[in-house]
Order: sequence, then C-alpha cells, then structure tokens
Amino acid sequence: MKGYVDEFGQPRVETTVMGAKGDVTIWAIVDTGFNGEVCLPIPIAAQLGLELYGYEEMELADGTIRESLVFEGKFTFGNESSPRPVRIILTEAADTLLGTELLQGKVLEVNFDTREVTIR
Repeated sequence: MKGYVDEFGQPRVETTVMGAKGDVTIWAIVDTGFNGEVCLPIPIAAQLGLELYGYEEMELADGTIRESLVFEGKFTFGNESSPRPVRIILTEAADTLLGTELLQGKVLEVNFDTREVTIR
C-alpha cells in the first residue's frame, strides 16, 4: 500500500471506514504515537452510523487521562479484500488517525526525502 507525506510532514494513507449507514474513503494520518486503531472526526462518524462498543481510558499527548466513548465499525486499507472490525475513538479534530494497533504484523516505511509512505 502506498501513501504520501503531506505538506506538514505527516504520513498519510487512503482508508475506508464503514458503518451501518454507509462508508467514507479518506486520507488518514499514520500516527505512531497513537496505540489504538482508528480515531475519527465526530462529523464523519455521525454520518456512518457506528455502533457503541464501550468506554476506554486514554492518555493524551499532554499526559491528561480521559474516558472516551469507543465505537465499532469496519475498516479497510491498501489491497485488503474484506473489511475488518475496528474500535474507533471519536475526536473533535479534523483528521482521521490510524494507530499502531493496525500496523501490527506490517512494515511502515516513511521516506521524507521522496515524500512516499509504504505499508506492507
């Protein structure tokens, strides 16, 4: 799977997130500081009709601990042939984040010189 490094130096890959009401394909940021699966902006999540999964405590970058609602949806990226269930945390930020839990068993290469991202 190929992606790119954006103008802010963030690695991005194309992903599709699915819920009961539809799906959306977006260029998500690969966030190696996020150890969950997917973090999705609230407006996008609302249109998908995601199912509530439960609650989870999260530690933010500033060390703050907060409890967040966790939803479940389906997800594909790259050449995956079938969607898989993922836990999704909602965010007020504008970007979708992919966490390191999705990268288990994969190799992430980010070439800042050529602005290419590869996940294999």
